Amino acid sequence: MTKRPEIRELPGKAEHGGYVYVLEFTSGLVKPGRTQDPRSRLGDHAKSARLFGAELADWWVSPLHDGWKGNEESLIAFASDLGGVPLTTEYFSGVDFADLLMKARALTFAPVDIDAALAAKAAARRTPEWLSVRLRNLHAQVKYGARTKEEAASIVAELLIRDEPEFARVIVERWAAGKFARLLKADPLPSWWDAAEDRGQRGSEHPG
Repeated sequence: MTKRPEIRELPGKAEHGGYVYVLEFTSGLVKPGRTQDPRSRLGDHAKSARLFGAELADWWVSPLHDGWKGNEESLIAFASDLGGVPLTTEYFSGVDFADLLMKARALTFAPVDIDAALAAKAAARRTPEWLSVRLRNLHAQVKYGARTKEEAASIVAELLIRDEPEFARVIVERWAAGKFARLLKADPLPSWWDAAEDRGQRGSEHPG
């Protein structure tokens, strides 16, 4: 039987593809999830658990693969099928870790297609032609007083969320990166940040 790697031995951030995982806590809860950075994500879960008086009792992480988002959905469905009671979307009580792990290991882990991943990322970063046309039309409407800037921005936001979620994600990422860069330049991380990290009290990323 293959020895389970320690959290510090898990892979770091993947540029393409991702991983799914299954966690068991000493509280009895079981959590399936997905991530592109297993070492960081499981480390965050371990720190968060300690804040509630629990520990990670066991864990499993898949190989790097394509289709990881769909595999997470399958794991969540398996946990429910195995009798798990969802406390949140991804935390279950009453499900046996070993049973869920057996299901997890039977999933398909398709090798990452680097060329396809690069092409998809490049496509997501290009402004869709229909959006360019719509922006020009809205610009003209704002210019001649047919709409306010706020109305035009609301229309674009709704269209992006509905029809181009990947492009919307890229825009939000760019905005957030710029915002954080300006905040850090104006106000560097305070000294208590490192101390909080040592105590495991930093906020963890959104679980998933």
